[in-house]
Amino acid sequence: MTRRQVMKYLIKKDIFCYTTITIDTHSKVFELFPNSLIRLLYCSIKTDDEDNHPGIKVIQYTIALINAIASSKKGRDYLLPKDSNQPFGDLMTGLLIKRLVQILKKETSDTLVRQYAVGVLQKFSLRNTAQIQLIELDMAERLINTIRTEYQTLGDYSLECSF
Repeated sequence: MTRRQVMKYLIKKDIFCYTTITIDTHSKVFELFPNSLIRLLYCSIKTDDEDNHPGIKVIQYTIALINAIASSKKGRDYLLPKDSNQPFGDLMTGLLIKRLVQILKKETSDTLVRQYAVGVLQKFSLRNTAQIQLIELDMAERLINTIRTEYQTLGDYSLECSF
């Protein structure tokens, strides 16, 4: 199977449970999406040695998967739905972007987690709804400050996605 075929299969199987959820607006993310991979972005990494905690690896690999899916138009269509076939797509999109921004703000150095999060948000920024949310979350200012203060230490991938 090619990478494209794998991505099509994952989307078809609705791995983020966009089309198969029921909702109670007072529930927490774990209750809203009990079978969704988005839950993996909320793994706990509270420990003195966060770099070696299994939760950070789960988050890293989940963001890497989201990054791979977001690399294609069909993947972005799935992750950032804009039609009524996915009734809670706006909520899922909002949760996904908000959590990626939280993760990005938490990472204080140019880690793989941060690089993947920047890559996903850069791909998402091709969509108007994501642009608006990123502006509301002050990501443009944060990006400028990060480039200004960390320019010498940023990896090629982070710099590439930043521009």
